[in-house]
Amino acid sequence: MKKKYLLIATFLVANWGLYAQEFKKNDLFNFTKITKFITDISDVQKTAINQAIEKRKENLKNIKNPEDRKIHNKEYNRALLHILTEEQETKLFGASIKTEKLKEFTKKEANSKFDNFPVDYKQILLQKLENFNYQIQLIEKKFPFDFQEMQVRKQEIKTAKRNFVQSEMNEIKKVLFFTQKKENDCTQLTKQQSSLYRDYHFYLLKDKIKYKPELTTIINNKGFKNLKKKLTNCGVTKKIENTKIISKQDSITQAKIITQLQKEIKSKIDNTIDRLESLDINYRDIDAFLISKTIINKQKVNRAKRKEEDAEKSFYEKAQKAGLNNNKTERLLELIKERNEALTNYKQSQKQEHQTALFSLTETSEIKKPFIIKKEFAQKLNDLLTYKEYISFVGQEFRKKSLNQAKKETKEIIGNKELSEEQIKELHKLIYLYHFNQNISKSYYAHDKQLLKQKLGVLTYRFEKEYQKLAKELELQPSQNSKKIDNRTFQWN
Repeated sequence: MKKKYLLIATFLVANWGLYAQEFKKNDLFNFTKITKFITDISDVQKTAINQAIEKRKENLKNIKNPEDRKIHNKEYNRALLHILTEEQETKLFGASIKTEKLKEFTKKEANSKFDNFPVDYKQILLQKLENFNYQIQLIEKKFPFDFQEMQVRKQEIKTAKRNFVQSEMNEIKKVLFFTQKKENDCTQLTKQQSSLYRDYHFYLLKDKIKYKPELTTIINNKGFKNLKKKLTNCGVTKKIENTKIISKQDSITQAKIITQLQKEIKSKIDNTIDRLESLDINYRDIDAFLISKTIINKQKVNRAKRKEEDAEKSFYEKAQKAGLNNNKTERLLELIKERNEALTNYKQSQKQEHQTALFSLTETSEIKKPFIIKKEFAQKLNDLLTYKEYISFVGQEFRKKSLNQAKKETKEIIGNKELSEEQIKELHKLIYLYHFNQNISKSYYAHDKQLLKQKLGVLTYRFEKEYQKLAKELELQPSQNSKKIDNRTFQWN
């Protein structure tokens, strides 16, 4: 019965313009007025209505008591309703309902209680509330002479109306609580994003199949795409907060980890939306630590690879700068590879022998020791490259060390003596070139200690000769480490 009332009321609210003429209370006793509002009345019904009208007239003759008149009016009222169908009743009594006033009353009654509902659904609620109010007024019109019956039926509708509103409010309260929780967890949500989040979950709670079109509209909203981004970022933030290893990485590694976390969480959100499920997602199955370790290890491999590539590029640049031909360059690469492999083999053998040789009385390993490997490499390098080529190739590696040595020694030699900038530069350059060639020589002649001593002796003699000449010009005290320059007495090694 209630559903039928709702359907009739919905039909009438949409077609109220057809009933511009009002049907009054006393028109109930006028056959012409009744048939004017009910055009689809049958002949049988017409006869029955006329008989009911005549019966009322006959019963009211000579009756002066108002209560007796009410009784006969009530009997007629019931007889008329018994004759008419529900649709005919609605046409007849609905004609006297003021539609604009009904709308205004409903809007005022709703006030702001529906503001938190989705906009489209809010209109549905107002329409349903309006239908309830229409039914109440319709009951008042249908039972003008039966107050008791009117009150009973009105109360039924009011109870249904109250239960309907309460049920809807309980549902929106759940969604509002849910949304507030998400706003607290994800403070970056804008007002629009919170509304979309609320509307999405409201329709899920109602019936995701029935309201799939509304959910689809929300999902396709541009603001919803931004909502997904914010939810993704919030998920990433939580994962970062709970994974300490991330904060210890450099900015590039952190960025890669964050990008991967965003990808994983976004995928989970997209899958959830495809299934029309709640966006309050549990991200426990996304292992941020494992993701971080995987990326960190990958970064280490990439860096090692880039370092190797940079080293190879630098090697060829140095070879070109040193003027090495292709044969010398490739042979140099072979020597370096042989040395590196020999050192690696030694390290591996050390690890293996450590376990077996703990209680051994002899050392039987045939693996070359590092100092032998390095000595042989230096010998082969010396045979392959000239001293000048070697300087061009590795000179930059000794530059910083030589500059620091020269800076310190220059400062000690000058002391409190006042020299011009040009004089200081001249002295510093002399000392720097000495240390630079000394360091290069120690590396280039490392395979032959006797030859190294000879080379260093010649280098020191030439330096002392030039240094003492310059010191005399600059009126500097000889250095404590200076040697007397005499071909017969100079210590060459």
